[in-house]
Amino acid sequence: MEKEDMRILLITDENQNITEVVASLKSKGFSLEVPANPEAGRDVLKGYKPHALLLSFHTFELTEVYHLSLQQDEGLSTIFLCTISEVDKAFRLLTAGKINDYFILNPIYDPNRLSVCIQHIFNNLKLREELRESQEKENFNKSAQLQAEAEQAQMRLVQSIEEKLAEFEKKMASSEFNDAVEVKDLKKLAQHFDHLKNEEFESAFESFQEESLDSFDGYFGELKTLYHKRLQRERSHIQESHNKKSPYSILVVEDDPQSMELLVEILEIEGFKVYQARNGKIAAMLVSKNLPNLILMDIQIPGIDGLKLTQKLKRHPKFKDIPIVMVTAHTSQAILQQSLKVRASGLIAKPISRKVVLDKIREFLN
Repeated sequence: MEKEDMRILLITDENQNITEVVASLKSKGFSLEVPANPEAGRDVLKGYKPHALLLSFHTFELTEVYHLSLQQDEGLSTIFLCTISEVDKAFRLLTAGKINDYFILNPIYDPNRLSVCIQHIFNNLKLREELRESQEKENFNKSAQLQAEAEQAQMRLVQSIEEKLAEFEKKMASSEFNDAVEVKDLKKLAQHFDHLKNEEFESAFESFQEESLDSFDGYFGELKTLYHKRLQRERSHIQESHNKKSPYSILVVEDDPQSMELLVEILEIEGFKVYQARNGKIAAMLVSKNLPNLILMDIQIPGIDGLKLTQKLKRHPKFKDIPIVMVTAHTSQAILQQSLKVRASGLIAKPISRKVVLDKIREFLN
């Protein structure tokens, strides 16, 4: 999936207040659809099949009611656009798993944050797509191998039967069975054996072969049909096998749900033991308890911010050698200088890139 392939649907009853949002998302290269009104949005949702749904109404209650009235696909990510006074309500829906994220539309504190949130969703989808393609390729290769082995076994069976028939024909022709069977015409006997091998036997074998291959094709088709339902379980198995191999643990300190989900998925698939903290207090407790090998630290977290927490950990003799990599959507010179001042080991810019994250981690863990 490419970025321009990601479809976003924005449904609102106040088009005059979302002009900046629309312009910002389009400037980032996303494919965006904005229906004329909420009722039209229902039809567009069915035909457009978006990856992300943005909802913005005059009141939070209207947004929630409209959201509940929609029949959404399981994989559709939903973001509520709300005012700062509605944040508590949005957060409750977020923690309950009803929505995937929220964005403060009025006033807009950071116009780029919505694009970052959409980018996280895009990265998640791309990661899942790569995982699915990898698993499907593996299943296809296994199926092709099974089919080749089945065909080889059938060829060996044919060869064995033909050898036995030839051996039996030879014994009949050599009068070895004269005490039981008398052969009056060797030429006709040879013709009977040729007919048996070339017509009756091959016809029966071809029928058996077709039935076997039909059964195999049916199994392979069923495997593909069931694959999407089993993806999560297969991914868990992959993560478990990787976790047994990796000696390293990583603490992710991040209050944004999309960023946390993406980082955890990237790290667990690579086999790292992952601890999660959504604020500075929990992070400090997990560092003390588990002594992780590396910390990914978001700068803007509730309570003590990431920079202050990093400074505090670096001053502690027990934690000062743990590499701490700052994760932030703000990559200004001032942020870079502040990160260096508190002795951070590095910095990762949002939106999060799987390759950048893993390269940075391996740089310090190696």
